[in-house]
Amino acid sequence: MMYKQVKFLKAIVVFLTLQAMQCSVSAQVTIGSDISSPNAAIVNIQTQVDSNPAQGGITSQKGGLLLSRVRLVNVESLEPFISGGGTNVQKAAHKGMNVYHIGGNGIDAGQYVWDGVRWLHLLTDIPAAPISTVHTLDLMMDVMSVHARYDATENGILLPFGDFNVKRNRYEIAVEEDGSYAFSFRLYGAMLVPVNLVSYPLSYGVFYINVMRYNPTKNIDEVVDVAEINISMNPANGLLHYGSSTYSVTMGCTASRGDVITFRWCHLLDPSYNPAYTEPISFKLQSLPGQINAARTSLIYWKL
Repeated sequence: MMYKQVKFLKAIVVFLTLQAMQCSVSAQVTIGSDISSPNAAIVNIQTQVDSNPAQGGITSQKGGLLLSRVRLVNVESLEPFISGGGTNVQKAAHKGMNVYHIGGNGIDAGQYVWDGVRWLHLLTDIPAAPISTVHTLDLMMDVMSVHARYDATENGILLPFGDFNVKRNRYEIAVEEDGSYAFSFRLYGAMLVPVNLVSYPLSYGVFYINVMRYNPTKNIDEVVDVAEINISMNPANGLLHYGSSTYSVTMGCTASRGDVITFRWCHLLDPSYNPAYTEPISFKLQSLPGQINAARTSLIYWKL
């Protein structure tokens, strides 16, 4: 009886010793074969000898690592693995975990890795950049600037760009997609001054162009961008106007599909700022719609 107990104890010792040896030997594990793992790999999946060790050749033709397919609940949560999403300590402990999300809950399907705070989508392909359509519009008729403060834009004159809206009796642009838009103007025209203006205290005229977005709730156009353009001048007695010139300005705004965009043109009227601004000096924008002619005012716009 004593002999059997001693033999049993020896067997336990041998088993534990083998287990300890196995733990030591298996600190690096190769799954799929008995081939030794590379030095820095704790786990290696390999079913055949490397076909080209110098350059990293084929190590298996039988398959690869199949990640768990899951349905993530939230990109900042470890659910459904940990109820409640996990504590900060639990989240930190799971850094580097990889899964394949099958889609749902507003999260695109694909491979994700947990960075300790959120799930990062690993893209295998770089999506092609969308091609933005460039719209080219001509000013539909000549426009003379009118007196207005830049912050009283309802007094500015609408620039006839876009399609004519019969209901609102004006030209306007209807936005087709949500996003940010750039509007690049080529302003061609001439400075007009009174024939009896002998002197003018400034060497330039101050003009404003405004990008407006229609607010259907208030039934008004609201300013979303404004630019000041200082147009050089050198008045001389008896002249009605000066040589034509071209100015360029690029502006922008964000808009949603269906928003209506318009533009207003004015010159400054603010005697409290400078007495010179009471003079009726204006700038006439010239239009040649539909013509291939550099002497015209035009607009190009595109979605960013």
